[in-house]
Amino acid sequence: MTSPPVDPRCSAGAPVAGGRGPRRTPRGVLGRSGRPRDEELTERLLDGAVDVLAEGGMSLLTVERVASRAGAGRAAVYRRWPDMHHLAADALRSCTLVPTAPTTGSLVGDLATLMHPWTRELDREERAAAALVGEARTSLAVQTALDEVVRRPLTAAVTRAVAAERARGRAVPAGREAWVDKVLRALWWSRFVEERAPLTGPEVLTVVERALLPVLRAPQQD
Repeated sequence: MTSPPVDPRCSAGAPVAGGRGPRRTPRGVLGRSGRPRDEELTERLLDGAVDVLAEGGMSLLTVERVASRAGAGRAAVYRRWPDMHHLAADALRSCTLVPTAPTTGSLVGDLATLMHPWTRELDREERAAAALVGEARTSLAVQTALDEVVRRPLTAAVTRAVAAERARGRAVPAGREAWVDKVLRALWWSRFVEERAPLTGPEVLTVVERALLPVLRAPQQD
């Protein structure tokens, strides 16, 4: 019997679902003067931006609200970001949306663990990201940030899972991880934009076994 998916956020140092884990300041955030800035204040500003985005999206994201949440003046925001889309993008970069999943010893287990978020409601950081999916159509800054925190980590996680399966001596046709990556990414975006009830652990396993594994294990076409 395949074990239910493990919550990857329970690993040491990772934030629990909905919690506020250690925040990383995006490397691209630079003061306009180029002088060293107060990193702790930057983190508070980003934290406040994530809160506002999770609560109401870009329509509520203003300099005044973010500064107020951080206990700072508006100048602190103006010095760091040229506009609200760049602030939103850096707020996204401070989030962990696709945590590194622990190795379970099986391909099914690894993929099911990667899909563990489907077993719960969207947490605070995920709600913030979901609020920006539409903005990515018109803002390159937001689009790039979503790529960095969702698309690239998902691709890396799928690549690791398939590589581990091959290392166990089980054949996976070349290039199939790219197919699974596309399917999983589509599922990820749909979770962000569609309000659906969380899945149970067994239901997640069913999705993996019926939607992802067939893509990986289908016979190679000549």
